Amino acid sequence: MYNFLLVFARHVYDLIKRATVSHQIPNPFSSSLKDNCPFIYDVAVYLSQLIECEFGIHMSEAEINLVAIHIGYSIDDMNNDKKIKCIIYNSVYQNNERVIVHKILNKFRGMLNIIEVKNDFSQLLKECSAQPDVLFISTVSNVPIRENLCTISPIVSEKDIDKVYNCIESLRKLDERFSLRELIKKYTDSDLFYTSINYSNRDDLIYYLANDLFNKNIVSETFATSVIERENKSSTCFFNKFSIPHALDLNAKKTAISVVISERSINWGNSEIYVVFLIAISNKDMNLFSKMYDGLISSILEDRIFERLSKAKDYEGFLNCF
Repeated sequence: MYNFLLVFARHVYDLIKRATVSHQIPNPFSSSLKDNCPFIYDVAVYLSQLIECEFGIHMSEAEINLVAIHIGYSIDDMNNDKKIKCIIYNSVYQNNERVIVHKILNKFRGMLNIIEVKNDFSQLLKECSAQPDVLFISTVSNVPIRENLCTISPIVSEKDIDKVYNCIESLRKLDERFSLRELIKKYTDSDLFYTSINYSNRDDLIYYLANDLFNKNIVSETFATSVIERENKSSTCFFNKFSIPHALDLNAKKTAISVVISERSINWGNSEIYVVFLIAISNKDMNLFSKMYDGLISSILEDRIFERLSKAKDYEGFLNCF
């Protein structure tokens, strides 16, 4: 983190110099960073806003992208990804546990935490059912298929490595989807779900939703202005399909999500969309923002979920989409 601060401070110094002489840098990343790393990009927008206010400069989208890259490198270096617990089942007669563990850790040290190696296969399926968040790796292939069970050969080939990786990704997605579903249940409400709505442009809709949140004592009266300020900085519309607006500052009185599944199109900058999630985050829940923001984006981008959302007519139907 200390190295990051040094490098980032130098970058901020250089960008201030560029801004004071109106020197524009090229923007080779276009919208790719925002689309592929939405939370990191959002942090970059927030930091850019602070830099602009502090030094009285304007930062272009290209400069915001460079800030996002610095943040992304820092997060990657910190390597704070949650490791998945792993239990390996290996036949006694193979007697090669050390080699199997070494090969798997050599490829997945930052992703897996191997907590045990077992030889008694009689409890394998029972444990798979009892611990759905644990990855079980078996060197015996004649076992029923389970989402958290990966069968490999005793030699741990490259094909086996690919199978383990796919299982890890599958478990991560299941965990993320479960977490998102719980967050949606907790922070949405039938009173904050809208289908028949008479606003066809971005700002009018934001003011309407924010006013409803204000009347419910969820946000302050400055919330709408902050959300629009954030939108003007960089749109939260993704792939011309949906938008997830939020305020620059995560200082709502309570955390809540307003959901719009509109019957008529909403003009959102250069896009016409039908699905909007307005997020209000309290300071005490700011650690949830990344899960909520990235989770919503990755889920809605799945065609089957977006199609269900588009057809949701009531709150229960909306919840069933996830």
